[in-house]
Amino acid sequence: MRWLTLVVTSLLVPVAGCSDSEEKPDPPELSPAKLSCKVDRAPTSSRSGLGQTSQPIVSGSATPTAAMKLSEGQLKAIGSIRLVYKGKNILYGSATLIADRLVLTAGHVPLDYDRWDGDPATFDTRLFPTTMVKFVVGNDANNPEKVFDVEKIIINPEFQSHVAVEHDLALLVLKESATKAIPGIETIPVNLAAMTTSAVGKTIFSGGFGSTTCYSQQFSPIRYWAQQEICEVYGYELGHKSVGQGLYTNGDSGAGVFMAYPDNITRQIAVISAHADAKCQQTQGTRLDAHADWLRTHLAGSCKQLDVTAAGSCKGNVAVWCEDDQVVRSDCAAQKLSCGKDTCGQSRCVNPPTQVEEVCKTLDYFGRCTDEGVLEWCVEGKLQRRDCAH
Repeated sequence: MRWLTLVVTSLLVPVAGCSDSEEKPDPPELSPAKLSCKVDRAPTSSRSGLGQTSQPIVSGSATPTAAMKLSEGQLKAIGSIRLVYKGKNILYGSATLIADRLVLTAGHVPLDYDRWDGDPATFDTRLFPTTMVKFVVGNDANNPEKVFDVEKIIINPEFQSHVAVEHDLALLVLKESATKAIPGIETIPVNLAAMTTSAVGKTIFSGGFGSTTCYSQQFSPIRYWAQQEICEVYGYELGHKSVGQGLYTNGDSGAGVFMAYPDNITRQIAVISAHADAKCQQTQGTRLDAHADWLRTHLAGSCKQLDVTAAGSCKGNVAVWCEDDQVVRSDCAAQKLSCGKDTCGQSRCVNPPTQVEEVCKTLDYFGRCTDEGVLEWCVEGKLQRRDCAH
């Protein structure tokens, strides 16, 4: 099992693989895998289209599936990490915008482990300088829509070893507002509710900028999507396995693992950390719910920054509100619902008003007589009718 970072290439032109120079050595080896998820598919290095399940697909699909239930604005939030190293732009991992100026990635991505002696007391001093780390927005890392400078790197304090993945999380604080810099970009909420083994068997999705073959340093700078299945929930980690629709490999470190919930909201549930086998069939992710307190500390005030309240509002037919200090969006049209006020007066996706209910918005208890001789009046929003001719 190995780290998934360090897909090294120039971002100026498409490159087939890494340089043979000694600027960056291979990632360190990790301890033996804990996962017991059964995988029965043989590995392959071929690239294939999403949905062909006769063999695993390393690169996945360049087109996200509708089952992800992410808006166009949320798809923009899934970006890459660029490392500016000795004058070169290096694709160094993947990440997700979870608040206006907050990006979530793996803890080992901004760690310059070449310079770290393994002493927890010196851990923070071995991070890459913020001037070297960038958050890149765009489907094509060679032609990004925007490159953000990083103001601060925040490592999960429980992550103090480059040979363990249990707490492998980091936050990047951007120097500027992402929503002001990129019209239409939308943050993706993270799951802070406790996960249980009932999640095993659920479908998950991810988008990253990894290599196209298992453990290879060859990759496409285009973001690729994969669909996998949760096979284990334990400790601080999440195990997921191939279902023949994409694998995670070098360069996918820090990528978000997303799951569509029954309330029609897609949340990030983990961050990709490491392989769990030599064939890239199984992957380990660091669970976000297991680090909810740490995340809440840094998410505090996120809704206020975007002027979003718990009561929410309707943006067209999309309900937008604040939940657990995060901006949550629900596409009402996709659920055949309408954005409106629920019984608590909050803007949410509700059943479309019937024609009768619409009438009672303007008709009161005193009622009216129709041209057909029918008396109509409303009581507590319900239309009452009496045919005066009978």
